[in-house]
Amino acid sequence: MNDVAVAALGRDLCPVDLSPGLRALVAEGIVVHGEHVLFARYADLVVPERYRDDPIGWECDVNSFHLEDVVPVHVEVTDCVPHVGEAEQVVLLRQGFTFAVEIARLADEVSLPVRCIVSVNDTNGTFRFHRHRPGAGWTSDDLDGYADSKVIVVEQD
Repeated sequence: MNDVAVAALGRDLCPVDLSPGLRALVAEGIVVHGEHVLFARYADLVVPERYRDDPIGWECDVNSFHLEDVVPVHVEVTDCVPHVGEAEQVVLLRQGFTFAVEIARLADEVSLPVRCIVSVNDTNGTFRFHRHRPGAGWTSDDLDGYADSKVIVVEQD
């Protein structure tokens, strides 16, 4: 968790009740797709050629969504630019963290290491996950380098 997320949440990361949209995604599950891990709804996808040498990039592309699309929060839109208030960012961060814990639990059930990334800022909240491959990842090792976003990474090894 980066310092910006700690400032918003404190260090007490208690899971919360998931929104119906996130609960539905957990219920659908995840699948192993060759060397990849995906939300079950994408089990039939074929890896595009441009991702043949970037499995994490493909997983993060496929397994990515905006939290505000499935978590009921108010997003103000002015001149086509969304704005997520601080209180709503905290809601998205807590929901994203709890969802990450659930995805890690699903991965543990099939003995698959995963890394879940929750990132929230004043325009949106994003969740993504990928198979944990030692020495490779989607994020920088220095989460505090993302000073404009609240970032939490949950790993299940």
